[in-house]
Amino acid sequence: MNREIRFVVAWMTLAYVPIVGSRVVYSLLALDLGADALDVGLIIAGMQFPMLLLSIPVATALERWGSRPLLIAGGVLGVAGFLLPWLWPSLPVLYAGALLFGLWNVLAFQPTQKLVAELSGIDRRARSMSVYAFFAASSLLVGPLIGGVAVDWLGAAAAGLALLPFAAACVLLPVLGAALLRRQAPRGEPAPALAESLRDPAVRRLIVVTSMISASMELFPFFMPLYGHAAGLSASVIGSIVSASALGQLALPLVLTRLVRRIGEAGVLSIGMMLIGVAFAIVPFSTNPWVLSAASFLYGFACAAGNPLSVLLAYARLSEARANQFLGLRNSANAGMRSAGPPVFGALAAAIGLFPVYLLSAALMVAGGALARRMLR
Repeated sequence: MNREIRFVVAWMTLAYVPIVGSRVVYSLLALDLGADALDVGLIIAGMQFPMLLLSIPVATALERWGSRPLLIAGGVLGVAGFLLPWLWPSLPVLYAGALLFGLWNVLAFQPTQKLVAELSGIDRRARSMSVYAFFAASSLLVGPLIGGVAVDWLGAAAAGLALLPFAAACVLLPVLGAALLRRQAPRGEPAPALAESLRDPAVRRLIVVTSMISASMELFPFFMPLYGHAAGLSASVIGSIVSASALGQLALPLVLTRLVRRIGEAGVLSIGMMLIGVAFAIVPFSTNPWVLSAASFLYGFACAAGNPLSVLLAYARLSEARANQFLGLRNSANAGMRSAGPPVFGALAAAIGLFPVYLLSAALMVAGGALARRMLR
């Protein structure tokens, strides 16, 4: 990989640690403040709401202004998101902070993924996306673990201070490495009209499949703090269980190329969704941290294929201009699923309990895996 790609991956890794760690910190602080499952669901949904509305505008801003100002702005929002609950711990502040982290998420995810795909070239795109997925998973491992331990040691309100240095580094690095974030010249044909892309059946199928995977990626880490809290597990143990999913996501990029070569992109996505269903089905039958960690690992391994494979499928089946636009459409649709999932399933959990909701989620993912294979055949 060239220096530019290494710099983008390094910044992305530093950014994802606090972005993902904030979910554990905010969830446990909300519970300490007396929130129920629906409140926590709304806070987590707030972290996805900006992705729903701003993915396409951020893609346009990236073409117009380049990545550097967007990455700096994201880091500033992260700093504010950790300072606010420490200064004024309350549910309204958590709702506002969730929106800040949601905006940082879109300012981190959209530019870095697009930059890696475009800077890699056709022959090295699969390898670069695997590296991207590997380091994203490493930050998913570190973030919840730091967040959980910080809650135990510093208290939920001050726990964000342990993640604050990562956010500050995300402000400084683009300033110091401006030469490595030069604006990329547009390539290929002009971007098609949005309505034209949405009429493309290939675009619609890819959006539907990746949105189903995206919903599961938000529900599992959303439910685990609730389930662990109800089971009497400590914040450190809950954070460790959530972090186990990142170990699974670290493992998948090591074998992703061989799996795709053997059963194809559609096969990997389909089987992955079914394995996510198995992970959901395991959880409500045990409170043992090791069993829950194993389910979390399986979930992480299975869902890690969603983002890199959707990028590879897009660039393989669509023109480059339409593939670039698809990334914004996909992120917006995924955020819609992630925003709707926690409140809807949180309300179900508050009404009927976590046990049946876990089984319902398992059934939906297994059925979705079968549907995905047919849609992408």
